[in-house]
Amino acid sequence: MAQFPLPAPEVERFRAAAARGTVAAVSLVEERAIDFREASDGRGTLRTYRISSTVYVTRATGHMRGVHGDLFLAYAERMIGGTAAKVFVFHDWLDMTGYEASTRHRITAWATRHIDRFAAIHVALRSKLVAMGVHVANLALGGVVQVHGDLASLEEALRRVRDARPSLAPPR
Repeated sequence: MAQFPLPAPEVERFRAAAARGTVAAVSLVEERAIDFREASDGRGTLRTYRISSTVYVTRATGHMRGVHGDLFLAYAERMIGGTAAKVFVFHDWLDMTGYEASTRHRITAWATRHIDRFAAIHVALRSKLVAMGVHVANLALGGVVQVHGDLASLEEALRRVRDARPSLAPPR
């Protein structure tokens, strides 16, 4: 199990590969991201990063468990605590295969208490089990979660947020 900011050399290698075009799937502006964090336990990995003080991304693979929930909640708490503005979050959970029910309950309970701090919540997913959990959570959250069936749709939602906020737009 590891939970840590990614070491600077790894971040720089990633950015250099992105600049060369040798990274297979640079998406969700990960090449411009800051404050990388990761939790991995052999059954799953959760990676988080922010694009600005009001936009962040989570990427989950495998099975989400307690250690992933800990990182998820700590990062979200830091994001909403770091700005008076509402926050946008984009969850790439396309490769998440499942979750512990207790982790989903913790995340849903936290989100219910803080839902007014979010401008938008976007989730991309494939797994029917994960979709069921997101659907149940969305009911508890008042239907604010926007679900996407693929990465292109999630990236388009992020592009719309970036285009509406010039400070988030990529350099031209």
